[in-house]
Amino acid sequence: MPGHAVKALSAKSSQVKTVAMKRSFAAAKIDRLTADFLTTAVSIDQELRSDLDRLRQRGRQLSKDNDYARKFLNMVVRNVVGHSGFMLQARAEDAPNVADSLARAAIETHFARWARLGVCDVTGRMSFADIQRLLMRTVARDGEALVLELRGAAAGNKYGYALQVLDVSRLDIVTGK
Repeated sequence: MPGHAVKALSAKSSQVKTVAMKRSFAAAKIDRLTADFLTTAVSIDQELRSDLDRLRQRGRQLSKDNDYARKFLNMVVRNVVGHSGFMLQARAEDAPNVADSLARAAIETHFARWARLGVCDVTGRMSFADIQRLLMRTVARDGEALVLELRGAAAGNKYGYALQVLDVSRLDIVTGK
């Protein structure tokens, strides 16, 4: 029987009965436990337009008031970013499969200098590791993060590149701007 599963059931007698069962997902089953489980047939974008602000506000409130939520966020930051954060490991080569040790050292040295407190962040209050921890916490709590890259003189440092972490609640959800 195409599209159906066949299940053999044995009775107390030696007789075997076959019953056709319709295929379905267990998660879609409707029973006394799932009868009031509301579902919608709209896209996730449509759902988020109406609920995103409230979901974000509740997540932020939980992170302030709930010990479990705070512990979760701390664990995410500690286990994903760690104490030192992500660092650059240069792979510059003189020729294919021939490492350029001088270039690698120079790139990594200047990246480490850029990543210091007061250089990579446009406000001058965070290091690159601090930005990573803030972004990881924000993504775990709000579901998203927003970073503006500043280049040239606007960066305000000798490298001409800085990051500015923005609050995602500044975005207009209705228009998407």
